[in-house]
Amino acid sequence: MKKGIRAIIAGCALGLASQGMGTLDSGDSDHVINPESCHGHLHTLVTYLQETALLEGRQIIVEWQHDGSVTLRCADFTQHMWCQDEELHIEYGDAVPQAPEE
Repeated sequence: MKKGIRAIIAGCALGLASQGMGTLDSGDSDHVINPESCHGHLHTLVTYLQETALLEGRQIIVEWQHDGSVTLRCADFTQHMWCQDEELHIEYGDAVPQAPEE
């Protein structure tokens, strides 16, 4: 899934994210996001990653921060994404530690 997500992110960064969504919700109803902005693409990407994880039967935890950045946590990776000067920045982390199976 890690390679697939990286390919999806690269596609989004190149402007292939959907632009027909109107407004996008960040979980905070007081903010409306322009779908053509970096933040709009970021929200589209996160929604797509959530849907992809669901279809693959995987769990992904999405943590939106007050500054508009997002941290994604999955069994085999973590990822932090944010917009700066209308550019999408991505930082990969280590896998989320898993509890030992009994």
